[in-house]
Amino acid sequence: MNSLNELHPVLLRQLQKVGISTETIQNQPNIKSLIDKIDKTYRESDKDRYLRERAMEVSAAEMGELYDRLQEERVRLQSILSDGICITDETFTIKNVNEMFCSLVRHSPDEVQDKNFITLFSSSFYKNKKYSI
Repeated sequence: MNSLNELHPVLLRQLQKVGISTETIQNQPNIKSLIDKIDKTYRESDKDRYLRERAMEVSAAEMGELYDRLQEERVRLQSILSDGICITDETFTIKNVNEMFCSLVRHSPDEVQDKNFITLFSSSFYKNKKYSI
């Protein structure tokens, strides 16, 4: 450090506020060493803050992109889910249905849950309804 003007701006303001001059720093090696270490700490802190801010900007941009993709996927799924969906296991036991499926077959989810799809819709359970498939 050759002069006070080369110091970190915050440290420079603090030194000027308490009246520490260039001569005081230059004439006392212990103070000069202390001021140099404080200056280095301020500069490292600025770098760390910049890196955190930059990481937050990048993260925010990535989150924005993910949000946009999620919205696109939501629209795509909503178009798919406007169809009746019935999920079965390998034995055709109904595991899950959506509202549109229930509306199409005129059964509540409880009426079809854990029932065999093939048996259910070929049985009297279905034929007793006032409509046919």
